[in-house]
Amino acid sequence: MATLRARAVALVAVVALLPLCTLGALAIVRARRTLLAEAERANTDLAQRAADEIERRVERFEDLLEKLALVLAPEGHLSPEQQLRILQSYRIETRELLALDYVGEGGVERASGRLDSTPRDRSGEPAVRAALGGQVHRSAVRVSEDLVPQMVVAVPQRAGGRVVGAVVATLDLTEIWTLVDKLRVGRRGYARVVDRDGSLIAIGNNALKRLVFTREKDPSAQLTAQVLAGQRLPLGYRGLDGEEVVGVGVPIGGLGWALLLEQPLSEALEPYRPFRNAILLLSAVLLAVAALLGGLGARSVVAPILRLRVRAGEIARGLLDARVEVDSPEELAALAEAMNGMSADLIRLQDDLRRKERIATLGRLAAGLAHDLKHPVRALQINARLVLARPEDPEVRRVFAEVVEREFGKLEQFLDDLRRVSQGGTLDFAREPIEAAALVRDFAAELRAGGAPALVSVEVAGIDGAADHGGLLLRGSRGLLRRVLQNLAANAFEAMEGQGTLTLSTGRAAGGAVQLRVRDSGPGIAPERLAGLFSDFATTKRRGLGLGLAVCKKIVSDHGGSLEVEGRPGEGATFVVTLPGEAA
Repeated sequence: MATLRARAVALVAVVALLPLCTLGALAIVRARRTLLAEAERANTDLAQRAADEIERRVERFEDLLEKLALVLAPEGHLSPEQQLRILQSYRIETRELLALDYVGEGGVERASGRLDSTPRDRSGEPAVRAALGGQVHRSAVRVSEDLVPQMVVAVPQRAGGRVVGAVVATLDLTEIWTLVDKLRVGRRGYARVVDRDGSLIAIGNNALKRLVFTREKDPSAQLTAQVLAGQRLPLGYRGLDGEEVVGVGVPIGGLGWALLLEQPLSEALEPYRPFRNAILLLSAVLLAVAALLGGLGARSVVAPILRLRVRAGEIARGLLDARVEVDSPEELAALAEAMNGMSADLIRLQDDLRRKERIATLGRLAAGLAHDLKHPVRALQINARLVLARPEDPEVRRVFAEVVEREFGKLEQFLDDLRRVSQGGTLDFAREPIEAAALVRDFAAELRAGGAPALVSVEVAGIDGAADHGGLLLRGSRGLLRRVLQNLAANAFEAMEGQGTLTLSTGRAAGGAVQLRVRDSGPGIAPERLAGLFSDFATTKRRGLGLGLAVCKKIVSDHGGSLEVEGRPGEGATFVVTLPGEAA
């Protein structure tokens, strides 16, 4: 019943909370998506501004070098000393210029901002070759021995429509490191700048700056390729420190760099958690309210069902007089009324069944008595008439006396059997040591002397033969046990219809018990009749009370033994009497 109440409460809770939980789940998912989308938009805007700033700083140096190339143009007819002073002046004014050189058309320096102004042939350097080829050159960023990020930039010098020289500078990119360090998202978000080959140029996470100095490749090179290709980054991925992050990336102009701005996912979702927790708390409160209301509602349904269940148990135990009153919904009230009606019907049926059983029992008892008493009474009647007709004949009087003694003995035995079956408790009788073999042998001799039908052969097995069971002792009443054998033999004679073989035997059972076996060659007993074979008034014959086997069962039981039957239809039947053995 507790399960039914729990199911009712659960049903109410589900019906009440299903729409709310669905809407709450959709709201939580929607809020999470909206928050991440807003964070992505804001972070993308911040990253774009930082990328533009980095690109402007590099382009500012390129513009400076292009102006310097115009100042040093051949049309100005500047002397080498003037060119040297101009280079040194630019280097002093612009501290990010670590080196500044002016290279002629052949790749040999015309002027240098170094203290050692001795001209050098630089035609083999990639930057000089690119610039003299008419292209602006930007080298990869490298970290010097004094841990300064550097990049070589070279711009061509044109005059008369052709390249006549180049200005080559080594730039200090420390300001880019400073800018990246200042670029923060939340408390733990940071930025990193990656070259197209996967080399880290700058990173805002102090614990990972070693990757810049050791020139290790960025493990997330695939992300850099996506950014440079103009693609969006995945919504969530693992950062360089192994923590799940949300990140955005923007390319940095023509530098071939990518700027990635990343924030731990747990930190990005912090504004979302109070909303989610509020939804969950509200759902829990509403669940408790729904469960309470469901429990109260279920009680009005479960309590009547519980009363109906108790009443059903009473009916099963035979208590049919009580009524069940249910003040509840119409359906349960109708069920209670139907159960009360069923109880009344059962009472009527039970009374009617008892009446019919009494009538049937009395009828059967009367028919059985009439059959079992018919032969003794008829014998007495015939001989009484004979005596009345010939009262002086001594032979008639002698026969009449024998008949009276024999038939009255049968009547007395019949009444004793009826009393044994009808009375409860254990019979009180004298017990004596009995040799099983002698009991069976004597009983077989009586049957052979006239107690058995003429066409029935009485045999004894396991006594006179090779398997001699003489000496098997038991303790009981010789007369009662002989009565058991007599009843079993009488049943066997009737089963064999006056012809066949009756076999008597003894044997030892488990635990020192003694067995008496009576086997016939009759048709056997059907399996469906075995269960009630030893019941009171049970019989396989068309007439009679059926006291024989019931009396046998009673006598054997009072001796502390058991009575069983063996055999199959068509193979005869064997009745086995098992009794406690007696030590010799």
